[in-house]
Amino acid sequence: MSKLTLLLLSSLLATSAIADTLPVQPWQNMGEYDGIVLPNDKIITGMVTATAFINEQGHIEQTEWQGEPQELVKLSQRTGLPAYVEPYQSCTYDETQTQQICTPSASQKEFRFFYTLPKHLRKEAFTKPVKIQSPPYPALAQEKGEEGTVIIGAFVPPTGSTFLYTIKSSGFRRLDKAAYSAVHASLPLHPATYKKQPVAIAYQIPIKFSLESEPSTDSTKAEKTIDSTQKTTKNTKKPKRKKAKNTKK
Repeated sequence: MSKLTLLLLSSLLATSAIADTLPVQPWQNMGEYDGIVLPNDKIITGMVTATAFINEQGHIEQTEWQGEPQELVKLSQRTGLPAYVEPYQSCTYDETQTQQICTPSASQKEFRFFYTLPKHLRKEAFTKPVKIQSPPYPALAQEKGEEGTVIIGAFVPPTGSTFLYTIKSSGFRRLDKAAYSAVHASLPLHPATYKKQPVAIAYQIPIKFSLESEPSTDSTKAEKTIDSTQKTTKNTKKPKRKKAKNTKK
């Protein structure tokens, strides 16, 4: 084994060891982008993950890129990551145990890029309907009067392994958890199909919790948002039919 190989190997091992000890910040969504269209009508879609190692000043010192195929990784690298990331705050209590003292520290953070079928081709794609069962209203949330709408994101790559995440929180942990569990229970979701080839698709699934009605869900496709919400229907009386009068000739 050459000295260069040993040097690279030791460097990788050192980076891995450091990564295991660094605090992890919540991952960041870098957005949804159009996939790559090749001359033969083949569409390259998928997800790319960049794991960044951030210093105390909020600057990225090193990045590890993961994703397939490599064309998407290169495209993400050209798009780039933020020049500044809010540093992780490491907090401890003072001697009196009454006041927190926080200082910025090194950390790691994931950035994800989503590549789906380009918007101008989505009318030609086939997508299976998404059916999400309305979740039960958490009992404790009802007692405390908690209401709100949760929006769950679902990214389905060509392989079909769905990645779920929260786009918008209701502001209440119990409601967020119930919404996430409802979508997770409805898996698997399926990728779109374009000219007989599977392509990635992104869904936005709003779940509304209201004390005035049952929790309702909406499914949204990658190319547009469906505005029709499943609302609870009120019992309405059917109009009485008028009896036909007997007429004598």
